[in-house]
Amino acid sequence: MNTKYPLKLYILTAVIVFVSINANVFQCLYEVIEEYIPSIGFEDEVSLYDKRYGILKALLPPHELVGYLTDEDYNPRVFNLTQYAMSPFLLTYNIKTRFVITNFTDYSKSDQRIQFAKDNGFVLIKKVNNSVMLFRRETG
Repeated sequence: MNTKYPLKLYILTAVIVFVSINANVFQCLYEVIEEYIPSIGFEDEVSLYDKRYGILKALLPPHELVGYLTDEDYNPRVFNLTQYAMSPFLLTYNIKTRFVITNFTDYSKSDQRIQFAKDNGFVLIKKVNNSVMLFRRETG
């Protein structure tokens, strides 16, 4: 084969062209997806948790340790999302704090959970929905 350029150079050129085309295709797909997702109303989990718990942050005094009450087994992802949304307040699974927030998954038992909190000396301050609530311990 009498060629001016070695075969390796042709292969290298083909690989570069292939990678370049792939990168452009992925960039186009990424841009389409970034434009499409907001148009269908998709929100990431962090934003959803911020919306759920943001209302409660304004009702708490600064530097407060806040109890966290849930009806599910320990779920680090959910707890950490809630902790992030409640920042700068620190959350603890201990409900012997002055304030307690809830994150219930079984919405049908909301009234029973409110009664449980009242039986343990808490007053409902704010009910965002059947999952998210803020309670304050009664004093005296």
